[in-house]
Amino acid sequence: MNTRQTLVALLLVCATFSFLSAQNRTCSAPEVLENLLKSNPEIQERVNDIERQTQAFVQRNPSVSERSVINIPVIVHVVYNTAAENISDAQVQSQIDVLNKDFRKLNVEAASIPSPFFNLAANVEINFCLAQITPTGTAISGIDRYRTSKTSWTSNDDMKRPIKDGVAPWDATHYLNIWVCNLGNGSLGYSSFPGAPLSTDGVVIDYRYFGTINTRSPFNLGRTTTHEVGHWLNLFHIWGDTRCGDDHIDDTPLHHGANFGCPASPAYNNSCGNNIVEMTMNFMDYTNDACMAMFSNGQKARMRALFVQGGARYSFVESTLCGAVVKPTVCAIPTNITLLNVAETTAKITWSRDENARSYTLEYKANNVSNWIVIPNITVNSFNLNALDNSIIYNVRVKTICNTGGESEFSAIFNFATNTKVVIPSSCSDNFEPNNNRSSAQRINTNKIEKALIGSLGDKDWYYFHAAAGMNCTFSLTNLPADYDVKLYDSKLRLIRSSENMGTANESITFTASKTDSFLVVVYGYNGAFDANSCYTFSINTSVTAITQIEKVSVNFEGFQSYSGNRFENGLDTEGGIKVFPNPVTEGVAIQIAPESESNAVITLTNLSGQTVMTEMRWVSKSANIVKLDLSMIPCGLYFVTVRQGNQLWTKKLMKK
Repeated sequence: MNTRQTLVALLLVCATFSFLSAQNRTCSAPEVLENLLKSNPEIQERVNDIERQTQAFVQRNPSVSERSVINIPVIVHVVYNTAAENISDAQVQSQIDVLNKDFRKLNVEAASIPSPFFNLAANVEINFCLAQITPTGTAISGIDRYRTSKTSWTSNDDMKRPIKDGVAPWDATHYLNIWVCNLGNGSLGYSSFPGAPLSTDGVVIDYRYFGTINTRSPFNLGRTTTHEVGHWLNLFHIWGDTRCGDDHIDDTPLHHGANFGCPASPAYNNSCGNNIVEMTMNFMDYTNDACMAMFSNGQKARMRALFVQGGARYSFVESTLCGAVVKPTVCAIPTNITLLNVAETTAKITWSRDENARSYTLEYKANNVSNWIVIPNITVNSFNLNALDNSIIYNVRVKTICNTGGESEFSAIFNFATNTKVVIPSSCSDNFEPNNNRSSAQRINTNKIEKALIGSLGDKDWYYFHAAAGMNCTFSLTNLPADYDVKLYDSKLRLIRSSENMGTANESITFTASKTDSFLVVVYGYNGAFDANSCYTFSINTSVTAITQIEKVSVNFEGFQSYSGNRFENGLDTEGGIKVFPNPVTEGVAIQIAPESESNAVITLTNLSGQTVMTEMRWVSKSANIVKLDLSMIPCGLYFVTVRQGNQLWTKKLMKK
């Protein structure tokens, strides 16, 4: 694989990263290439033309010094199936920030590049910005969100195809398309090379490795995207994808192959010559994110060749799709971090003010954990920390976000300890313990108010009760001292319904027993919530009278007819599969479902940002096909109601006013 033509063809589609172990990643380009060339044999000549133009430019410009900054408009397609995959705007912006630091030599690691390569590190003078204008001329934030039915993707580019429930790229001659999705088999990401079809041109990154927020170590600093964008800008792997191979760059040394983890420097290579020192910190190697630091001057020349007249990405020059873009600058690092008003669970942090600051980002964590909690967009030089644990040492650091678009490095870490909590003896007694698992579930009497305690991390309270067929039952959970939730099962441990409201809002489950049975109820703390001193109140109320309304919800459900035959009565849109009534809604809503069979249905309420605000699981049959939800606690606005039952999926818009 020493000929230029073979190497360019091999790398037409970028490496798909996948773990060999907890610390290694590798390339599967040959398999991807084979499929591409089978369906697009004309691509080889196009790539050869791009390589000829690139080599001619590099020969004329062996040292590409200071040039005008090129702005690349980026559209990030967040293709998600779960709430976790629907990454936040802040996570997207953190990746754009990393790209700008890495391509402008503003990354903190650049200061520690070893002496053999320090003077070779390049400011590529390419700036990335979230696109502000769509191809049709309307305003956008640079983020395009799409909820897909697919649970994972591979490197076959299906996430770019609407026919596969993916998202088509925007005009690839004017936008860098980045798809963020769930890549299966441990894959981190992959990219196209210049010359690939415009229908697949762009970069694909797994949502767990995109940016610096909620990402996974050791690939948690956004360098997977930096590496992939390097391929999008015509860079090869530094080892040329073969032993002592050619990456077509004069100032990068020969590599014996890929480097993994964090190699010690200098890393000598005697396989390709005597005492060659490898550039292991180059973004186009396979080292961990924290150990990547630079592009070389030769790599800069190769990338910049794409943007001269006749270059493959010349259409990006003078782009205005980002609006006015200011070159990033570095702001002052916050100093004088001070602790005020410390208590058991709260503390106020202040720091020095920078007149050129647009905002500040604060990060904090408990001293004995590694993951930082990020608080972005703080517009004043102080912040109140809440929901802390008592008697714990915390670490805090702050950085400045400049009004010109750059940002400082983080401040030195400031440490403080919260006050010790004064324990007040419990004012309630729990007569149901031990009942921490299903086998120790305690029987509860119907139509009686009881109290119990979730008194430690991991504690769960299991109960059971009997109900006859046709009996209407309501399990109520009130006076919650913490964020508690509840689930209801039948005797075969099949989930019937759940109630998972946010915070300390009351929980309630209402259902009609389809047969005489024993039913199990489990009360638990969300994310381990508990209170060792305060009881919650619960009751199971039963009645032979039909339950027509949700407690505390006053809704007129008149006109709602039951399921009949193969369609809904009273004008239900049978193609939609569900009817939502009333709509708009003020407090309570009823959802009528056309079930294919008797089984659980998952009802999800999401806002326009794609955030899930409510999830319910209800047992639905043809005779019991109406689900009622209490929406009194959610904000007003437009939502999407999604109902999934088996292979059926229905979605309707809902306005809360």
